[in-house]
Amino acid sequence: GLPEYQIGTPHFDELTLRLGSGKSVHIVARGADAGMRYVRSVTWNGRPVLQSPGHGWTLAHADLAQGGELVFTMSAEPTASR
Repeated sequence: GLPEYQIGTPHFDELTLRLGSGKSVHIVARGADAGMRYVRSVTWNGRPVLQSPGHGWTLAHADLAQGGELVFTMSAEPTASR
């Protein structure tokens, strides 16, 4: 396998994961808990996470292990196909 994670749709508005290293990953997806089920965009520490066709959003394990903030922009409607 590859040392990376495929990121799916969150079903919570916010949570913080505490890593064994003492660092943490803060995940924000405002509106997800209220039914906004479609992801418009994702950022990692303020930088856009690119979506690969057919695979969704991917983050490297090395990046997540450093800790930071993962922010989802959610929507109630799906994004039109590109």
